[in-house]
Amino acid sequence: MPMGVQANLVTEAKGAYLMVQSAEAAQIKRDAGKDTYTLVLKQVAPFVAYFSERPNRQAGSMPIEEFLALWEQRGHNSFGENPPNADLHATRVLAMNEAVNFAIELTRPTYNGKSQTLSYTVKPLKGSPLSQDTIDVQHVLLFIDDVCLSCW
Repeated sequence: MPMGVQANLVTEAKGAYLMVQSAEAAQIKRDAGKDTYTLVLKQVAPFVAYFSERPNRQAGSMPIEEFLALWEQRGHNSFGENPPNADLHATRVLAMNEAVNFAIELTRPTYNGKSQTLSYTVKPLKGSPLSQDTIDVQHVLLFIDDVCLSCW
């Protein structure tokens, strides 16, 4: 299917979607003097997977560039005005068997296709503090909650 066709099908569909991004590694680093962090996904996949709950049960993928264009949309449910929550699931680099989860809010995405990196400014959600100034992880899955592609 050509690049824009699949994303157009998703935009026309009703309901909310869970989006999933994957990357080989990531670093979360506290922004100096702020309550935010910078999340850098390294060797990020060029496509973002999505799926919906019952009764629609749709699944697919879209190019990362089309997914990131959602931050440029305006409206009540848009990422630009209502940033999405996400769960970062990964394993710590220094403790291979330690799975970690961080509940975060995502803003300000910046993608570099040449270096295969994607950066977000993130803020920990209440009850999910980040305990260190810098955290290195690998085998990364980023689950982005309740994306309404037909709401704008």
